[in-house]
Amino acid sequence: MSSKNILKLMKDKEIEFVDFRFTDPRGKLQHLTMDATIVDDEMLEEGVFFDGSSIAGWKAINESDMILKPDLARPIVDPFNSHNTLNIFCDILDAVKKSLMKETLEVRQKKQKII
Repeated sequence: MSSKNILKLMKDKEIEFVDFRFTDPRGKLQHLTMDATIVDDEMLEEGVFFDGSSIAGWKAINESDMILKPDLARPIVDPFNSHNTLNIFCDILDAVKKSLMKETLEVRQKKQKII
């Protein structure tokens, strides 16, 4: 799905919040919730910067700049939230190297094998 299609979905479903989700190195689900009014094409395509040092077991403060890169292939309108919320799972990129964080990929692959 393209970022334009996701923005259209957000408008059609009157989405109030976008919940960017990812798993940490320990397999725990983490998230960053944004007001839908600030989510735009660029954010969906380029990702969202965040500080990885605040997540247990991830990065030291001096190397903690990271990017949540949305996986636009499968947005999910959350049926259980009291506000209209769109859940988007993300890959984690190192903000300096722009490379996929190996830990997150490994956690995802292990979960897929279990399922």
